[in-house]
Amino acid sequence: MFGRDLLWSSSTNSYTIDPRDMDIVQSLCNTSSSSEQEQQVPSYLIEPTVNFRPDTVIPSYTWETLPSKSVLYMVVRNEDIQEARSAMRSVEDRFNRHFKYPWVLLNDQDFTPTFQKYILKVTDAPIYFGKIDANAWNYPSWIDIRSAEEHMDIMYALNIHRGGSLSFRQLLRYQSGLFIHHPLFNDVEYLWRVEPGSDITCEMMDYDPFVYMKEHNKTLGFTLTMREDPGSIENLWGDTRYFMDQHPEHILPYNETIMSWITDKNKVDYNMCHFWSNFEIIQSDFLRSKAYQDYFEFLDRKGGFFYERWGDNPVRTMAAAMFLPLDKIEFFNRIGYSHSVASHCPINKEDNRRCSCDLFENHGAYNELISLSENQVTSESTGSNSNESINGHEEDGSTIHEEQNDLTKSTSLFMAAPLDDLVKEKEKQERENIKNDDDAMM
Repeated sequence: MFGRDLLWSSSTNSYTIDPRDMDIVQSLCNTSSSSEQEQQVPSYLIEPTVNFRPDTVIPSYTWETLPSKSVLYMVVRNEDIQEARSAMRSVEDRFNRHFKYPWVLLNDQDFTPTFQKYILKVTDAPIYFGKIDANAWNYPSWIDIRSAEEHMDIMYALNIHRGGSLSFRQLLRYQSGLFIHHPLFNDVEYLWRVEPGSDITCEMMDYDPFVYMKEHNKTLGFTLTMREDPGSIENLWGDTRYFMDQHPEHILPYNETIMSWITDKNKVDYNMCHFWSNFEIIQSDFLRSKAYQDYFEFLDRKGGFFYERWGDNPVRTMAAAMFLPLDKIEFFNRIGYSHSVASHCPINKEDNRRCSCDLFENHGAYNELISLSENQVTSESTGSNSNESINGHEEDGSTIHEEQNDLTKSTSLFMAAPLDDLVKEKEKQERENIKNDDDAMM
């Protein structure tokens, strides 16, 4: 459903159609279903794009009324117009209608007139339509294309997610380190990545994460963590360790970063945990830094984005573990987010009351962990503690370190702790507490 088309109803206000979208609603009525007429290729896929002139600059006046030079950005194809509109509408309704940060949309093909027309209907905020440079999207010269295709066939046969897809690899490589060089980001301080089809599930009228990141000197913000398929990144960790050996000048001390959270107890093997960068708010200076670009270029030359299926999620996480102090990373517990198979719902009861998500029905195995006591999982302060095991428990697994800093507690539990009896018991207790509070309000 198109986000703007249907306005909320109440007992005194029935559902209404926004006049600006009457033409697309009428179009849908005229081409109602495949059972009534033959399916046709959507016009926005076949219409000519010869007049498309991609944007390359965000004018300086765009920033005059904004508290930070920040953008919402999306990599999207013409055929994903409905998913793009839905995601943008969600961000606009929950957040950006209050602030009017500009949007940057990037495509490896020309945006069609129809795509631009209906995207422009979603928001009054500025929108810039950019095109991805072919050199940043296609095979680089050092890749053996035949070998890459053979590896894709093998990964497809092994049923690895998107293992046979070239376009997916191109996207992952681009998001890992190349997108930040697009000229539309030249003057940008922070970027909020928005995925087509994603949903912001909490009202953010009084909360600007861009301002929060800037005022608190944060570099990377996330809401979700996942585990990577080992078959897709077989050599990524080994190559990363080699990079660390070759570039000690870039690497922070082990106990000052999240490295202990993404490695086993012997500090040797990667445990497959990563930030899910489908939602990400990140400082552009970090992505442009010499340390990050040296790392990305090193990985790019290894060819693992094509010979394997290295993703931006583990790459960004490993970079954060090497280059960022703990206090530069922010867990956005206040932001409700849902996309595909995973979602995050705020644990704090006051925050949760302004959300449409269900705290106890989050998608994704690790999100069940956020139903720990809100006193144990927050993100308002930071610090470091090198004595933690990866799952945030003491070595005997019986208690949670109360002295552990808040970011460590939220992230380590959120990332890798098993759903043991302790967690389940606290989840049950929190459920009962919320139910009792709700009953008391009735």
